[in-house]
Amino acid sequence: MGGLDVISVNLTLWSFVLLALKDPRRDFKRVHVVRKAPPTSSLKAENDVDESKVWEEAYPPTLRRRIPWVLTLVISIPLPNWHTGDPTHDNRQPASSNASRRTFALSALRHIITGYLLLDLTSFHVRTDPYFHDPSIPISSATPSSSSPLPFLHMLPPRILRTTILAAQIYALIPCLFHLPVLPAIALSHLAPSLLPDEWSPHTWPPFFGPFSAVSRHGLRGLWGSWWHQMSRQMISPPGRALANVMHLNPRSQLRYMLVTISAFGLSGVVHMGLVPPRPLHTTMTPMEMRMRIGSFFWVQIAGFAIEVVVSGIFRGAGGRVSGLVKRVVLLVWVSAWLCATLPLVVPPFRELRYWSVYPIPVSIFQGLFGDGWLQWA
Repeated sequence: MGGLDVISVNLTLWSFVLLALKDPRRDFKRVHVVRKAPPTSSLKAENDVDESKVWEEAYPPTLRRRIPWVLTLVISIPLPNWHTGDPTHDNRQPASSNASRRTFALSALRHIITGYLLLDLTSFHVRTDPYFHDPSIPISSATPSSSSPLPFLHMLPPRILRTTILAAQIYALIPCLFHLPVLPAIALSHLAPSLLPDEWSPHTWPPFFGPFSAVSRHGLRGLWGSWWHQMSRQMISPPGRALANVMHLNPRSQLRYMLVTISAFGLSGVVHMGLVPPRPLHTTMTPMEMRMRIGSFFWVQIAGFAIEVVVSGIFRGAGGRVSGLVKRVVLLVWVSAWLCATLPLVVPPFRELRYWSVYPIPVSIFQGLFGDGWLQWA
């Protein structure tokens, strides 16, 4: 492509981890979960799990068994159902879901519909907000309520409103991208188990997102470490862990934690720089300037983590105590304020690339209800 792109950077990092930082042949073990269902009903046999048998498979001695072992490892980017020698990861394995194909498919469909509606609603507002189209409009400028079809949104301060819209769009896109390919794969695993066995079928995977309650319990660390998807975690954090191991740091030391944090967000910023094409058309910013702005959003999260670690350490050292409800409210306010300050970093390059000049979905329910046409790509 003549420049950075997300897929190539991800593959480079994953190859670097498996070939240089880890020794899968020595340390990795594939965790197999064999499910046994009661034979009383064919429907129950597919959907209910009465007992499971878990066993480990180290690097196989024969080529015939090595091929599926290696192929499974290469595609298991979050490393579910793998023991790697890292206690933090291994203690959560096996990670397979007990959901049936039907349950997982319904969950995926719910995420797709929710993301679609949320993306439609936010795009319905974005088309009338000049901030998302005109670089001269600051984020704190008043929104033109007269032209907006959703005037109730203008009760929020402009920065909070626009940051919320941006965050909602990002969140809406990710579940749709993750779950849309899942439905055909589940259908294939049901119709042709020999082509897509259970151990590769999406219905046995752990959920893409964790519980949102992690944000109110752990702040930014809960947002990025538990709630947000962990698809890249095993690619971007191992360099920091490897450096900490070379320095013989205590597994619970704050320095080790910050090294892993710097590695994770530093490399995540590099990965997302690939969202900018090598030669974008009709832009006033250079490609590298746009890449640096996108990367900076991830890099400043390191400072956010450091603030949390320092403040929580001072608070504990002073013997401070607060009720659970107060703590949750304070952490939610802190995370919201931090995102209001940092998320707008990605707006200038996205605006330059005209992300908001085209309606992102082909059929708009909100546009249709307000008389602006149902079909957006016609």
